[in-house]
Amino acid sequence: MFNLYYKKNDNVTLFTSLNDIGIYNVQNYIPLYKQFFSLKESNYKNLNLNHKYHIANVSKTDKRNKFNCIVNANGKNENKLCFFKFSPLLDPVKYMVGKYKDLGEIERIALPELNESICHKKVLDPNNSAYVD
Repeated sequence: MFNLYYKKNDNVTLFTSLNDIGIYNVQNYIPLYKQFFSLKESNYKNLNLNHKYHIANVSKTDKRNKFNCIVNANGKNENKLCFFKFSPLLDPVKYMVGKYKDLGEIERIALPELNESICHKKVLDPNNSAYVD
């Protein structure tokens, strides 16, 4: 068995840099965290898994899905070219063929929150492929 730990990061600078390159509504929370951590309203938006590397800032490149990042490794910042894999919370093909036609505008774009269930049940599912991939 292994242990999972989290760290509370201040991601304001990171989220601002993502907004600057057109990536909006970024959040740390995913429903899978509820299975491993005791989450509260005061901490669920700020936690990241504790590991050696943390992205501090992101800027765009002319390469598809590759971004210039400032990566913090044990307190030292390094410039790295990073690949971002985009994984939708709802299957876009199923959306196009009408599988999610019963969703209103709010439910279609809502992101999961600790004690909120406005979004589609698949978005709240901890086993959603976007969370576990």
